[in-house]
Amino acid sequence: MDKQLTLRQRLFVTEYLRCFNGTKAAIRAGYSKRSAASIAEQNLRKLEISQAVEAGLAELAMSSSEVLARLADIARGDVADLMEITPEGFTFKPLVMNDRGRMIVNPHTRLIKRIKQKATTYPAKTTDTEDRIVIETEIELYSALDALTSLAKHHKLFSDSAIDVRVEVGETLLSALDKIYGTALHVEAPERP
Repeated sequence: MDKQLTLRQRLFVTEYLRCFNGTKAAIRAGYSKRSAASIAEQNLRKLEISQAVEAGLAELAMSSSEVLARLADIARGDVADLMEITPEGFTFKPLVMNDRGRMIVNPHTRLIKRIKQKATTYPAKTTDTEDRIVIETEIELYSALDALTSLAKHHKLFSDSAIDVRVEVGETLLSALDKIYGTALHVEAPERP
């Protein structure tokens, strides 16, 4: 970030890039609530601050290679990467152990579009048993098909153009297709009874 900015201005830029709300960013940066809106407006007009915001936005933006990598992750995604599967069933695994032996967020959680959990308590039927709690987890991943379609379009695997087939008078359809595709097409006529 630009060294010409004061500490409070740098905080303002950082907070603005988090929420994109000038008044909230000004308050979080330490400006008074009463003057936060006008300070935010003034700050965003200052050349140094607007340049710092633009630089921050450029850092936040994904490059085309990052977009393609993320789409490839989604296309290859497997719900099994988010679970510990045993003969007794499976357990959702949002945390995993890294190489250093520390628990971290499972990197495959970026595949999750939506997650919903529902806990249901079933009261004990007798006094010597405990209530039973059943937790249902519903996980929806981003669509692998949509990601594959986007990747295929990027790599121009689909053709949106129509093929112009013009058959001249006296020309057979097979000879016209032969001109388009450059190979002779062999079609066997069905046997007649």
